[in-house]
Amino acid sequence: MFYFASNKFNSMRILFSSSFVNQSHNGAAIFAQLFLKWAQRYKHHVDVISIEKNEGFIEVLEPSIKTPIHFQRKLSKAIYQKIKSLNYNSYDLIFFNNIIEAEFTVKNRIHNNVQGFLHDSQYMNDVYPHQSFRRKLFRKILKNIEKRTINKLNKVHTNSEQMKAQIHKFYKTPLNKLSYFYFSSLDLHPKVKMKNSEFSILFVKTNYISGGLITLLNACKTLSFPNKIIAIGPPKEAQKELKNQFPNQSIEFHSYKRRNEIGHLFSQADVFITPAFTEPMGIGNMEAMKMDIPVIGNNLEGVKEIAEISKAILLFEKNNAIDLALKITTLKDDEKLKRNLVINGRKFVEDYLSEDVIFENFQKAIN
Repeated sequence: MFYFASNKFNSMRILFSSSFVNQSHNGAAIFAQLFLKWAQRYKHHVDVISIEKNEGFIEVLEPSIKTPIHFQRKLSKAIYQKIKSLNYNSYDLIFFNNIIEAEFTVKNRIHNNVQGFLHDSQYMNDVYPHQSFRRKLFRKILKNIEKRTINKLNKVHTNSEQMKAQIHKFYKTPLNKLSYFYFSSLDLHPKVKMKNSEFSILFVKTNYISGGLITLLNACKTLSFPNKIIAIGPPKEAQKELKNQFPNQSIEFHSYKRRNEIGHLFSQADVFITPAFTEPMGIGNMEAMKMDIPVIGNNLEGVKEIAEISKAILLFEKNNAIDLALKITTLKDDEKLKRNLVINGRKFVEDYLSEDVIFENFQKAIN
């Protein structure tokens, strides 16, 4: 239980369901940490339901089955049963950090104010490369579950204008039920830049395949100057394979950790590039801006949206390693371009990603 002193104007009792809060480092975990900080700021009382073992959390046992569909449905049912065992009518709001996990709760309509956050629509995974028939089938079923669940929620929040438009288009969700706002980790702060003997490129993504690391490696092997990729996230079993596949490329691997534990790696980078195949918003790009690092991004809708607003991302042709190599070379050789990207990124962070702005936007959206 997390209790924050009451405020007669806006204090709420909230039941917050999030599979992971502190033991994962993806966008959903970053949002969960922000949610608790937001609640503290606005004096809300929050109880957390999670499969994560943590003192003060209401624990739900993690299903042992690993098939994605069965896992999600069993977890959703377990969360619903846990909510039913509580005095759920004492809460002003039940909030889900994973839309699919709300399936049984909204299906049984046990509360009149259930909201959720959609980080990455199942439709976005249609662009995942080389999908098997089994994966396509899983995605089709999960899309149907996501659609049913979304349209029974009172409000749906997401992380970009293009995600809001996508939810409205594919799931026919009324626009007045949808809101979006940008966010990123609050744990990163600019550090003194380190001088590098070789041009250093930072990549951050656990799923290195969908993150586009192969595209980046193919681009780097054509560069005419010494360069190094600092890759945060690829699992150990993939690291050896990648080094064998690109034997002449300098790659420095690091495990995926909380942002405050990898801030020193941001300070080593000359540029941030995570050319993902799908990107609803691009938290990594915005965190690089926060750390005064220029960004090169894949020309996808989510990245393009932030690029147009911030003027802080140099876009390359989608999934095109040749064009990416050209953009890397351009950035390396053009100090004025590099400086402008950093300055524009800093302004975007001030306007959209300060703690005050993130919390105020969410406070407006949730009410």
